[in-house]
Amino acid sequence: MLRSRFAEREKSLIVRCTPNTYLRKQLRTRRQSLTVDLVLHHSRIVTSLLMELLTAVENEYVACYLAQDNEIDLSEFIVLLLQRRTRVCVPVVQGNEMFFANYLTTTSMTSNRWGIVEPTNPQLIDLTEIDVVVAPLVAFSNSGQRLGRGGGYYDRLMKKCEHALYIGVAHSCQQSDDIETDDRDIPLDAIVTELGVQVFQTDKPQLTGLNSAV
Repeated sequence: MLRSRFAEREKSLIVRCTPNTYLRKQLRTRRQSLTVDLVLHHSRIVTSLLMELLTAVENEYVACYLAQDNEIDLSEFIVLLLQRRTRVCVPVVQGNEMFFANYLTTTSMTSNRWGIVEPTNPQLIDLTEIDVVVAPLVAFSNSGQRLGRGGGYYDRLMKKCEHALYIGVAHSCQQSDDIETDDRDIPLDAIVTELGVQVFQTDKPQLTGLNSAV
């Protein structure tokens, strides 16, 4: 009985320790090794590139994120969007699903169970209103695959928001072609790093303008 229990536990550990699990650990460690100054430098470059891209596509409503763990910081990008009267929303997790809620720099915020800040009293928006989703990630590939933290929140959300332009942002050191994917994973339309913009093959009409901007 005891041997059987250990065998089941070992089998469970093998199932959980997938190649993506190791890749997440490796790439998060790599990102965490970046200095504060370097993260800030990369974030400023990415902000400039994003603003340039958005001049070529419809962007009345842009979904962003609030950075942590040495992710590209979108604070300046969000301020610039709000200054030009573009509506901004940020992620809110409720149960096992993620939604987007209206965001202003004065919005009252609180930390969720993962330590990620989100609006205290979220005003959820209709996903069909979103024009662009700017997403964080742990790793990305040269073919547009995105590796997140493993919860599948963005993949499930983007299936309900297929019309929106899906742009990943990251440090270039997060690139890897070892990402394992399946039919649940939604690929990016483009990736922006401090080295520039890469647009992937997609049938979204917005990319006609996007390709001419890069």
